[in-house]
Amino acid sequence: MEHKRKQLPFSYFVINGISFLEDAKSIWNSIFRSEEMKDPDVVQNQEMHKIANLARSAESFTKALLLIYDEIILFPVFLLMKKVKTIENKRLQKIVKTSKKLKSRAITIESLEGLEHYPVLNSEIPKMFSESSEILYEIGEKELGDVYNKIYNHLNSMKKKNKTERLKERKFEDIKKLRLELTTRIDMAKHIDYILEVLRDAINSQSIDENARENMKYLTENPHVLRYILNLTNIGIQELIDLVLIADYLSDAATEGFYPFDVDARNYLYEIKENQSFLMDYISTIGTELYKLSKNPEFMETLDEYYKKVEKIL
Repeated sequence: MEHKRKQLPFSYFVINGISFLEDAKSIWNSIFRSEEMKDPDVVQNQEMHKIANLARSAESFTKALLLIYDEIILFPVFLLMKKVKTIENKRLQKIVKTSKKLKSRAITIESLEGLEHYPVLNSEIPKMFSESSEILYEIGEKELGDVYNKIYNHLNSMKKKNKTERLKERKFEDIKKLRLELTTRIDMAKHIDYILEVLRDAINSQSIDENARENMKYLTENPHVLRYILNLTNIGIQELIDLVLIADYLSDAATEGFYPFDVDARNYLYEIKENQSFLMDYISTIGTELYKLSKNPEFMETLDEYYKKVEKIL
């Protein structure tokens, strides 16, 4: 099974991310302990190396998450597609064609090898947001479509630029605005009535095994539990997209932090430094959660079962 095959590289990327994070924290502590005794140029060099290690930590954690959870970006799209009962044939054909493209964009172990320090821009992630927004617009989910489209436009804009142009235009404020929109627009719980209908239909399907049928029946009889699960799904979607945006923002720092020779690189790195407390805390939290998952022997088995059940429902 694909997700079982991903377990070893998932753990490798998690440990790699933690190592880079610990290096960043070690440098930070060293600066705090002895800043007065050091040459300012040495301190500045250490600051840049700290940021580079933080960027590489975010890069590794992003690769780990995309390896196992990239499909969660698509979860609202494929679920809400079922909501459209009647649609003109031309539009339906367009939706089906786009959805087939989307399903083919899942991150694989092999595709991760060529991403280098750019797990977002060098992967299929921007296209996933673009094609997701197309489907969401077609099925009338304009609010969520707008968010996915804005994320695509932001990532695609960065993808088209060379490094010099990116260094001039990367702004943490842009990331904050996108993250804020994301938290206000993703709300799977508002579709609970429709999802209950999907579950009731699935219960009557011959392709559902008895255990899954009992689980679905429990959810239809206890909608408050389903609402709680959907709220957790909101958080999962938001967390992954948050990390995608932050990792992309930091990606040029993975190399520029070691060689900050021009003014644009230094300005970009200084802005990261101004926001480093938030970034360090955020990436540390992600790292802690991923480490727990990497040490859980039942995690991949559970994840594999989850995807099998989702595929049956969708």
